[in-house]
Amino acid sequence: MDEEIEDNVEELLNQLEESNQELQDLANTEADEDIFLTDDELDQFIINKTANLVNRTSQMLIRLSRFLVAAPDAETIEAYSKLLNSNNSLLDTMNKLNIQKRKEKASMKEKQLAIASKVAKEIEDSQEEEGKMGIRCTREEFFKMIKDKAIDIDGEEPKQIK
Repeated sequence: MDEEIEDNVEELLNQLEESNQELQDLANTEADEDIFLTDDELDQFIINKTANLVNRTSQMLIRLSRFLVAAPDAETIEAYSKLLNSNNSLLDTMNKLNIQKRKEKASMKEKQLAIASKVAKEIEDSQEEEGKMGIRCTREEFFKMIKDKAIDIDGEEPKQIK
């Protein structure tokens, strides 16, 4: 029994030292300088900061769960549940962002395919129209084309058509 109490006390002391060290680390971190970002950089900045926050919240949940096992009390349980809810909310928001980006990419590809299909259809239709209508030219242009493409069958020079 005494060993069990000693182990619990030692674990609590270790947790207090860890949390004290974390508090000191947080106090020592300097505030970020003013940040000026473009739209693309802002998107990536938000994603990175949110992912970092989710990671840190998950780590804090692990630490709090250890503390709850060692010494449960109502305030700590309430803090744990609020932290858990906020972490789940963050993950849900990140998932919605991811889904939205994927939908945007799919929509863009779909629109590109629709445009390419429409252009191909228009080209095909115009080629069919040309084939149905034949060559459009005047009578003189037509005879000139025939003369230019004429093949000498008899070996004589072709006669002039007027």
